[in-house]
Amino acid sequence: MFQKYIKNFLMNMRLQNFNVLNFIIYGLLYDSMLNVYKPFSIKFLQRIGGNEFHISLNNSLPGLFAVLALIPGSYIMNKIVNKKRATVILFSISRSIILLLAFVPFLPTAIQPIAFILLISLMNFPESIAQSSLQNTLGTVFRGNERASALSIRTKFGNIFVLIVTILTAAIITFVPKNEEQVITTYQLFFITAFIIGVFEVITFNRFKLTAPPKVDANLKFFSSFKLVFSDKKFVTFLLCSMFFHFGWYMGWPLNGIIQVKILDANEMWLALMMVCNVVVIILTSNFWGKFIQKRGNALAILLLAGGMGLNALMCALAPTLPLYTLTNVFVGFINGGLGTALLFGLLTATPDHSRVVYIGIYNTLLNLCLGVSPFVAHYLLTKIGITNAMFISATLRVLGGILLFYACKNNEKE
Repeated sequence: MFQKYIKNFLMNMRLQNFNVLNFIIYGLLYDSMLNVYKPFSIKFLQRIGGNEFHISLNNSLPGLFAVLALIPGSYIMNKIVNKKRATVILFSISRSIILLLAFVPFLPTAIQPIAFILLISLMNFPESIAQSSLQNTLGTVFRGNERASALSIRTKFGNIFVLIVTILTAAIITFVPKNEEQVITTYQLFFITAFIIGVFEVITFNRFKLTAPPKVDANLKFFSSFKLVFSDKKFVTFLLCSMFFHFGWYMGWPLNGIIQVKILDANEMWLALMMVCNVVVIILTSNFWGKFIQKRGNALAILLLAGGMGLNALMCALAPTLPLYTLTNVFVGFINGGLGTALLFGLLTATPDHSRVVYIGIYNTLLNLCLGVSPFVAHYLLTKIGITNAMFISATLRVLGGILLFYACKNNEKE
């Protein structure tokens, strides 16, 4: 019945085709798999003995693993003819590591936090390459305005499932377990469930029908690929501006986690309420941002969205109680409703069809370098000037990054 509703909606949007429908189903499975466990991963880390340093490390180490993987992985992917099959294999490895997370509580107590972080980081090795390949696939399958519409529709339906999954998992972990041991067992069941959903997600990805044969540049050498990418002024400008914004954005992630579980002492239900506030607004505004990008341009959308992210960092830093902090997620939901779409739209516009997987691989590598370094910078600032001042710095970098991205995307829209 839900699939029939999606088809009718797509017919009204004049976007009814197999790939769009498959993209939405894939998104539903991906979002469900991710949100069975990820919204509560920081709380799980705390429950198995994680401290502030572990929270920062949990935000940084996956990015550093991705840095090691993305450039050589993307270069190899660019030479593989059957990219979809290679992507399926990488996604399968990543989902298998999720299953291993269920065994962390069986390890000696002293090493459980670091073991959890290492597995999450190791999972990011194949995942980062696969996600870059997925972005390349979307650039091939969807064109122009259809790309923005497809991404917007996928966000809307995906977040309905995020809402359902988050509420359900939070209710289970809050009301079903009777003691701490049963709470940990429930988390283990969540990891197993995420793995099972991930299997169906990979199967759905494999059903994408490519409208054109994959582009393979057999003559492109490893170091020549760097010269090719970094000689492209349009891409390099977008890359540098995006790195500046993402550094400020990523800085706030571990700080937000510390505010939630350490300072305000949020449990799983509070974390779920924050997610629900976020997701409900995303659902209500997803069409707005898709239409805004088509009508007013992606550059203006990114400027407003990045500025909103800066304002959100200030709101989080100044929220004195859990209810007020939770209300900030209403605002951040409005921003998240368009930020991912706008950034991906800007990236695909800044990259050429040829060797796009290499471009995206280098782009994601440098963003993951920001992800790997910025939490340590945030932790350093936390110890030196306090969490409020550290969040103010994060907010400033986000706003300045948004201004830079505005000019980069504005120039790309003129071409």
